[in-house]
Amino acid sequence: MRLTNLNKISALLIAGSIAVLWAFAFWATEVASFLETHKDLANPLSAALGAFLLVPLSILAGLILEGFSELTLRPFVSRSLRSHCIAMLFLQSDVWESTDKWEKAFLELAHGRPFFSRTLESIGGGISARQLAAGIFYQNATKDLVDWLLSHYATYYLATSFGLTLILFMAVPLKLFLIGAWPILTFLFAVLFLMASLYAALSLAIDRFLYTYWVTFRFAALWLEQEESKEGPNCKTKSASLSEPSGQAFP
Repeated sequence: MRLTNLNKISALLIAGSIAVLWAFAFWATEVASFLETHKDLANPLSAALGAFLLVPLSILAGLILEGFSELTLRPFVSRSLRSHCIAMLFLQSDVWESTDKWEKAFLELAHGRPFFSRTLESIGGGISARQLAAGIFYQNATKDLVDWLLSHYATYYLATSFGLTLILFMAVPLKLFLIGAWPILTFLFAVLFLMASLYAALSLAIDRFLYTYWVTFRFAALWLEQEESKEGPNCKTKSASLSEPSGQAFP
């Protein structure tokens, strides 16, 4: 099985298992009451059946989390590619600036070549540069490099699913506080811990998302520069400097 497929399955299992744990924690009182009422279920066969159902249940929960993450946290994280403020808020300013510089270098080279310039114009929108650079990367990069980059992108997916799970987990201390099981200090500590964990998860997601496109833009820009140099002095396009795109030097 390919590494990327293992990453996807692992992400579903990890996120789904945490979601199942959240469900048991949130309904712990109800589950304990049910088991107390149905003591006949406390046997090895029921335990084996529960263990067997845990994996598909975790995968199902992971798929549900994937869907909700795609609608909530991932659009927010993807906006970090265009918003320096979001990257700064989550302490990812350096990787944002590097990604931005390589994107400008790539666009400068791409606009100098008729085919790529027409492609950018036909796609339209801010996502066009990402689509074109990704196409160049997947067409020309080695399999090992593609798998390596996809493993970073899989971490972005896992971090956003984990972040959504942390948001759900905030309901557990709230419930325990409302029913009087936890004092206010314990409740506040639990909420602060979950918020700090959510911040760390989103920071990791933004870092992996930006880094993925940093590598993609850099590869595409260097590939265009290499192809341009092969065409020799008769090339009609003007060579762009990769060291200082738009007056900015690369780190």
